[in-house]
Amino acid sequence: MTELSFLGLAMADSLNPFSIAAMAYLLTTDRPMARGTVFILGTLVVYIPFGIMLVEGWTAVLAALVPLLPVWAVGTALVVAGLCCVGFALWSWVKPGGRGGAMPLSDRLTLPATAAFAVASTLADAPTAVPYFAAATLAPLLAEGRVGEYLWVVVYCLIYVAPLVLLLAMRVWFGGRAERSLGRVRTAVDWSFRYLLPPVLIVVGFWLGYVGVLRLM
Repeated sequence: MTELSFLGLAMADSLNPFSIAAMAYLLTTDRPMARGTVFILGTLVVYIPFGIMLVEGWTAVLAALVPLLPVWAVGTALVVAGLCCVGFALWSWVKPGGRGGAMPLSDRLTLPATAAFAVASTLADAPTAVPYFAAATLAPLLAEGRVGEYLWVVVYCLIYVAPLVLLLAMRVWFGGRAERSLGRVRTAVDWSFRYLLPPVLIVVGFWLGYVGVLRLM
């Protein structure tokens, strides 16, 4: 059940309207494949270490506090993580438009500039990635040892960039004919963040709460 909660958080986080919209835009420029690939790699370069730092923080905290904590502490943490997901879902309904805000892009972005844009936008977006913070609390429960925890972080990040890879594959398959569809994707993503992401987060939040309550019983 913890695995499903972790994967559900990753899928919810992957519906980031800003990164998907930016990727859709890059794929309509004159160097779509190179820019799209660099954008994905730049995102991973930031998101994987960020997740490892989150997990290391939680692992260190758990290692120090577990001997001192009562048995209900883990269950309480899961319930709190679930409440955070539900709270973020409600915030998304109240304030649509995605995380990070708009950022102007140029049709003449060089590849280094595209990489810098990916790194900067992901860094700016990371502090608001509520599902990632919640997932970091679960990673130490999914694997024993650093390697196992890091592998779960990599799995999370691969799920996070899956929509970007899908857009890149669509651009490869359909070529120039995909540009109109990519424009529609940008519009659809804004709609999805407003209407689809909150229900997903609510389901994940209630699931985390359910798992937490089971641990408390």
